[in-house]
Amino acid sequence: MEKAKKVLIILLIITTSIFMMGCDLFFSNQLGSTEFIRTPKNLLFVEQSDYDSSNDYPMVDMVFDAPATLGATKYTLQQYNSETEIWENFQYWGEDLETSESINDNFSINLNKDSKIRLLISGGDYDGQYSNEVYVELSNIDTYFQAYSLSNTISNYYDIYDDYSSGKLIATFTVKKNLPDNTVVENALDYQWFRVDPNDFENIIKIDGAISNEYTPTNDDKGYILMIKASGDNVNAGGYCQHLGPYIK
Repeated sequence: MEKAKKVLIILLIITTSIFMMGCDLFFSNQLGSTEFIRTPKNLLFVEQSDYDSSNDYPMVDMVFDAPATLGATKYTLQQYNSETEIWENFQYWGEDLETSESINDNFSINLNKDSKIRLLISGGDYDGQYSNEVYVELSNIDTYFQAYSLSNTISNYYDIYDDYSSGKLIATFTVKKNLPDNTVVENALDYQWFRVDPNDFENIIKIDGAISNEYTPTNDDKGYILMIKASGDNVNAGGYCQHLGPYIK
């Protein structure tokens, strides 16, 4: 069998695994220098939804490329009102939640209910257009995702390969109770792997049977980014954390 051909782009450099606090690693950090082009359709990603006991409300952490990446001047967060069937600008302290800073690439907010969100783009070639839509489910259980790791059993870095089946991906997540004890919650997570269209973040395909924290890519994954989602059991832990992993070529 011909040895898998490695292309020039390195997705993600790690030692034996990558360890992050609070699910901060985003797709752009892994694929920012590849042939993929950032457009409104692959702009918005929600990395986690859990609970902030210090403020006593659910928290949603989302990430996106800064407005300047798309040649825009600002984004405005919008939330879908299912009762009126209208998209509304999300209100933060009585004002539209916006970002125009060239380095601002995330929002951490409290939504008032499960709902769809998107970004309204202002300025540049995409003026007046919207990002991909994301449906967010809130958590009302007093736990939070504190850290995760994603490692590969073969290599100490992720490359784009024509054949990626030789490397098993292993994900771990740490969930903790909130104040005052911050103790780790054990055996309270369910896992699911997905295929995500790199050009359209609304095109997400569940991989049947891939329900553990380990996954070995197959030929069916070619052309997609793999995503691991860890969800609380809604008894001992709530919410979810999801991470975009390697692109399979």
